[in-house]
Amino acid sequence: GDRPGVLRPFLDLRKQELIDFLTARGQRWREDSSNTARRYTRNRLRHDVLPLLRQINPHVDGALGALGQHAREWQNLAGELAVELLTRSERPRVGATVVLAISPLQTARPLIVREMFRTIWQREGWPAGDMTAEHWQRLGRLEPGDYPGRVRMERTPQVVRVEPRGA
Repeated sequence: GDRPGVLRPFLDLRKQELIDFLTARGQRWREDSSNTARRYTRNRLRHDVLPLLRQINPHVDGALGALGQHAREWQNLAGELAVELLTRSERPRVGATVVLAISPLQTARPLIVREMFRTIWQREGWPAGDMTAEHWQRLGRLEPGDYPGRVRMERTPQVVRVEPRGA
């Protein structure tokens, strides 16, 4: 995803449109040599897959741009709802243990519960690099157990406790 504070003002422009704009104004530009390296997935998509998609649908660039914008909007909404859920469910922590009332979590959509756990992971500085989609899905279903990064989730009828193991 995008990093906070990173602006991408030309994301919706095709490269040739930008080159034509700069050329018309006598402006020079710099090409990053990594843009042609086929070892990067982004370049194989750019040089091999996108031209094929443009043959099928000449408007694919706009469609993909709109899809990306919609995804960002939905991600932002899910993030806001996750923070609201965390605010409603979080109880005073016990040492390094995050304590959550279970009733608001059981009535929330698993997608929002999952996003709430992502928010907790980020806030607590727990390593998320080894977390897979399946791990996040399990958390969204409130499944207790050990998770990557030495984090454990326990569940009682009243609360969910999430803590780094050995804490």
